[in-house]
Amino acid sequence: MVLRLVEMGLLRLDTPLSTLLPDFPTSSGATVTLAHLLSNTSGLPDLLMPAAKANSDLRTSNASAREMVSRFAPTETKFVPGSDFDYAFMNWVIARAVIEAQTGARFEDLAQSLLFEPMGLTNTGIASRGFEGIPGLVPAFDGQTVAAQLDMSTCYGYGAASGTFYSDAADLLTFADRLLSGPILTPQSKSDLLNVRYLQEGYALGGRVRVGSAGPVAWETGSVGGYKSLLTYRPSDRRSVVVLNNTDMSQTTLNNFATTIFDLP
Repeated sequence: MVLRLVEMGLLRLDTPLSTLLPDFPTSSGATVTLAHLLSNTSGLPDLLMPAAKANSDLRTSNASAREMVSRFAPTETKFVPGSDFDYAFMNWVIARAVIEAQTGARFEDLAQSLLFEPMGLTNTGIASRGFEGIPGLVPAFDGQTVAAQLDMSTCYGYGAASGTFYSDAADLLTFADRLLSGPILTPQSKSDLLNVRYLQEGYALGGRVRVGSAGPVAWETGSVGGYKSLLTYRPSDRRSVVVLNNTDMSQTTLNNFATTIFDLP
């Protein structure tokens, strides 16, 4: 979504937060760019997630991403932006706030117009905080035994950019292929998307990239409650592996399966 907005001239990856969100603290926002957020190298401490874990009202709040950023924006970074890696929920709340501030549109509406519709994704959307109204939803559990309990963790509306999307295997296959081998993005945007920003984690923009003998493999994992997911794609031969699991299977198990398919180290 961000790269499509870059192509439209509405965003730039190298713009600092203090420019994108004028009310963001200058002490931290002047050195953190949009690319730092998307690569989890911002160095911004996550003040929101610990507060949300301690306060159920925050988990179910209808507050906007901009309101949450105004309330929990840190004034200092933990490390020089770009020098280290820290997967922080707050990065994605800020990203949503930036997208909405610079476009004047809701994140959900942009996902529909920039991604779902042009890609022909008919079984994909953004889950509401209680998973209401999702057709054909498979419930999630905390394990694979007969004693497993439902594990349907709340989706944070203001944190939708962190990954509260739902989909099915067919749509995810279509998404990966049309994103990385189709005309949705320009060649430059595809290069930006797969450009690793933090080598030790193999992390690019919004996901990891693994490299084998047949070329790079885009590698995206997801987890919420008892749900686990894996979406991988190799542009060189358009091979993809999708795994959707609802029994809290370990991410390592999912990763090992795809690693074997792609013959990766």
